[in-house]
Amino acid sequence: MIKNIIISIFSIAISTQIFGAEIVKENNQNGYVKYTITLDDVNDQASIFDMDGSLIIDSIEDNRCPPNVRCLWSGDFIVKGFLNEIPFVINTTTKQQNLNTYEILLQQVTGGYTEPYTIDVLVKTK
Repeated sequence: MIKNIIISIFSIAISTQIFGAEIVKENNQNGYVKYTITLDDVNDQASIFDMDGSLIIDSIEDNRCPPNVRCLWSGDFIVKGFLNEIPFVINTTTKQQNLNTYEILLQQVTGGYTEPYTIDVLVKTK
C-alpha cells in the first residue's frame, strides 16, 4: 500500500485552462518538469502559475508545411514565452534554449492548422 501511495504522489499533474488553452504540468521526468500545452488556435496564449513558479506561452509561429502538402521550403514552429519572468524562444530546429538558471527544451509538437496544437516542453533547473 505504501508503494502505491508513493507512485501516486510522483504522478500528480497540475492543470490550468485559460481561454482555449490548457497547460498540464508533470513533475519528475529524469530531472525535468514536463509541460503539455494544448492550444486551440495559433493566436491563443496560455499560462500556469504554482508554488514552483510560472510558465507563460506568449505566442507561437507555425511556418511548417500543412499536412499532406508538398513544400519546397518548410520553416520552424516557434514558441515564445516567459519562464519565471525570463523570456525564451524555442523552435523545432534548435529545440533548446539555456536561460540563466533553466534549460528549456521543445520535445515535440503535434497538430496545428485544422487541429488543436499539443506542445510538449521540458524544463530543468541548472
